[in-house]
Amino acid sequence: MSLKYRILPTIFSYNHEKSSQKGFYTTDRESDEFRVNTKYDQHLGTTLLDASYKDTTQATQGIFRNQEIKNATLQNSSNLTKDRKVLLLSGLGFSSVDADATGRTDYTRYSENLQWRHRENLSTDYSFRYDKNASDVFTTETKSLSFHLQHLLYETLLTSIDTGASSSKFTGGNTSQYNSGVSFNYNREVPKGRLNINIGYNYGIVNQDFVPGYIQIFNESVFLDDSALRLLAHEGVDTNSIIVSDNTGTITYIKDIDYRIIEIGYQIRISRIITGNILNGQEVLVNYRYISSSPFDSATFNQSYGVSLNLWSAWRLYYKYSNSRQKVLSGTPTQRLTDDAIHTAGTELDWKWSRTTFEFEDRETTTTPSQKWSIKETVTPGPFQKASMKISGHYGETKFKETGNLESVFGIVEEVQFITTPWSRLRFEGSLEKISGRLRNTIDSGFMTVFEWKYRIWSGGIRYKFLHQEDREVQQTNKNHYFICEIKRILF
Repeated sequence: MSLKYRILPTIFSYNHEKSSQKGFYTTDRESDEFRVNTKYDQHLGTTLLDASYKDTTQATQGIFRNQEIKNATLQNSSNLTKDRKVLLLSGLGFSSVDADATGRTDYTRYSENLQWRHRENLSTDYSFRYDKNASDVFTTETKSLSFHLQHLLYETLLTSIDTGASSSKFTGGNTSQYNSGVSFNYNREVPKGRLNINIGYNYGIVNQDFVPGYIQIFNESVFLDDSALRLLAHEGVDTNSIIVSDNTGTITYIKDIDYRIIEIGYQIRISRIITGNILNGQEVLVNYRYISSSPFDSATFNQSYGVSLNLWSAWRLYYKYSNSRQKVLSGTPTQRLTDDAIHTAGTELDWKWSRTTFEFEDRETTTTPSQKWSIKETVTPGPFQKASMKISGHYGETKFKETGNLESVFGIVEEVQFITTPWSRLRFEGSLEKISGRLRNTIDSGFMTVFEWKYRIWSGGIRYKFLHQEDREVQQTNKNHYFICEIKRILF
């Protein structure tokens, strides 16, 4: 429902969702959401208010969970000068999550960001942020300040300077961080092409003062992509404390049904289970606790170098190197110090209706050292008058140096589209991806056909999608059929 009040337009909405999954696992989910959104526009700024309440009940294989989420966010943008060269962005937010699996957690956040464009080639940015997360057993409070300067010289050299500081207090102690850095990006035309060179340096100091023990991590973002290695940020994780939810915090997933925990050396890998409720490439939030080592003060120096050469607007060559080295300032560390070096080299060739990409990466790191290479070919025949086609295939291998394990990825995707009439089109897509290795052994295949049309203020479509997923590691197979019919009408 919309209130079309010119000064303060407001939208009230209610949404009820009910879903049920049958097959290898049974999941029933039901939710109710209330939301209000209002906006106030003025000559030099805008204010937005968004508030919501959502109650979700879920039952999976006899496991019942209930969750309530309350959220309120106030945002304001103001131009402090009539020439609009100084912009102030302010934000204030509060959310509360009360769930059977995690208990109650409250999140409070406040931020100020001042953006100042001094001249066409010079700008600065000043930021302040405050965050507080409080649960039944653990509380963290973080304050941070940052400064950013950017300058463009002769349209070829972009220089950036960054500096910042943050202080975090939590149950059992506190930490402080200070960092500063500078980067240069040089870009200019050369005979037959364009040259780009980038250099970056960053120096940071971390001071720690806490009693060794468990430290709680809230809402660490992880993208569960079947073709990529995703590790949690900290070592020494208590696997029994891991809780995974969707990126809104509304849906709490279940271990060994929706996701799997795999230990790789000192680190933890989260991977989705194809028969669960997590989609390939989906972002999830992970709460967990880890055992901290004895506190110590350290400094870390990061440096990066890169060069790329584009020739004849068709061929690109590039190389990147980054290094991160940590040293002790005081105290006695009980964990491994960071000493990472990453080399990446690749090439990309566009020739007529094809694109070929090759990349090699060598990671000599203290956590999960590996070597990886991949090749991808994309072919786009045509053009045709009323049809288009695209076929792409890729193959790659990753070798984990510490264990010698080898993981290979092979995939192919085909898309075909026909313009059937001036107001409609027909599209077909097919895909296959196979991952083979000791930790993962999966085959995903699928097919989709779509018919879309548009006539004046009306539009619609019919879509059918089939997915076949097989996890050979745990001997599980999942088949999904989707049929969607949609009709839309433009009212205003």
